[in-house]
Amino acid sequence: MNVLHVNTYDKLGAARAALNLHYAMLNFGVNSKVLVLNKTIEDPNIIQYPVDLHYRIAYRLKHKVFALKTDPNYYFYNLSEAFSMISVKKALKLINFKPDVIIFHWISDFIIARDIYKFGKYTGAAIYWCGLDMAPLTGGCHYAWECKGYQKDCNLCPAILNVKQKNRAFKNLKKKNKYLSDSKISFIAPTSSLEEQAKQSSLFSSKNIIKIFLSIDNNIFKPANKNDVRKILNIPLNKKIILIGSLDIEEKRKGFSYLIKALNHLNETIDRKTREEILLLVIGEKKGDIHTKLPFETLFIGRINDDAKLAMIYQASDLYVCSSIEDAGPMMINEAIMCGTPVVAFDNGVAKDLVLNFETGYRAILKDYKDLAFGIKKVLFQTNENYINYVDNCRNLALSMLKPKKQVAYFINFINNEC
Repeated sequence: MNVLHVNTYDKLGAARAALNLHYAMLNFGVNSKVLVLNKTIEDPNIIQYPVDLHYRIAYRLKHKVFALKTDPNYYFYNLSEAFSMISVKKALKLINFKPDVIIFHWISDFIIARDIYKFGKYTGAAIYWCGLDMAPLTGGCHYAWECKGYQKDCNLCPAILNVKQKNRAFKNLKKKNKYLSDSKISFIAPTSSLEEQAKQSSLFSSKNIIKIFLSIDNNIFKPANKNDVRKILNIPLNKKIILIGSLDIEEKRKGFSYLIKALNHLNETIDRKTREEILLLVIGEKKGDIHTKLPFETLFIGRINDDAKLAMIYQASDLYVCSSIEDAGPMMINEAIMCGTPVVAFDNGVAKDLVLNFETGYRAILKDYKDLAFGIKKVLFQTNENYINYVDNCRNLALSMLKPKKQVAYFINFINNEC
């Protein structure tokens, strides 16, 4: 079986999800390749679509003619479905094989619905679109928040601030519907939340929808002795470590304002000795004066680009806290659970599937910072025996749902039954 994955990048979150599936397929004996627009990894199976003069002119023209003033919280990246910047025939020549299956992942600023239609028409391949956020379902935004426009026609889009251009999302969705309705395309939902949103969407409600969780390499992401790992990372042995993904107060959907409130509320409910036991471990760089708003000792460890190092960060931590309030994932929850690290998160995204109250962590009421603080305290301060149960529960759940072999086998079985 020949499988082609299509993604805008070969690095960062969405790309990691695409590459994880690609590498898992290779290990499963599938002939898999990846087509990207921006390539940084030296790998012959990752093929770059040329960012040549033609593409650069098309890109500049599209971003000039179809420029929009939007609310950044909606991540409205799909400026127009009327303007393609690539040649599908050129792309197919580059990959140098005839795909039986094509999986589109995160494709903003690269592929539009008309291109997807052409990929299917020229190859006869089975077409899938993996929803790493809501972009496949909408007229332009990646996160719709409370807006239900994607269920009908995306008219009067709240993400678009210019009143005269409010119908852009409507036009985009209409174009997408024109081409996707004529395509034999299925939607891959990596969470129950996205599965439900796809079922309610005007684009995919009549299409096949398959739920396949994002896989995590269980040989890299696995439980380990915390003290041994902390010694290697030069992290204090005598601390209760709370892992935080990053701290960007301006990124509303990540909910850091609620996290700060939750940590300060927790601080008010414990004594000084207990406060001194807590260390916040933050992936990412220190930005501005954000650290002054945190009540506990904080260690910023910078950006982590290596999976083995990232796994050690989870292994060293007692708890991972995800404060996202509008998310399709994040994949850090999958990774933490695979490492046996309990998770406390708000009730959205993949937390609905993987964070089981008092088994693998705690799922707090959305936007309720006091409930988030309750979960942190409950999971962080417990008997050693109970904590070991959390670790075992996390690992067992992850092995049953997130192993790469299981993901690929399930997907191939679905393809074979569909064909």
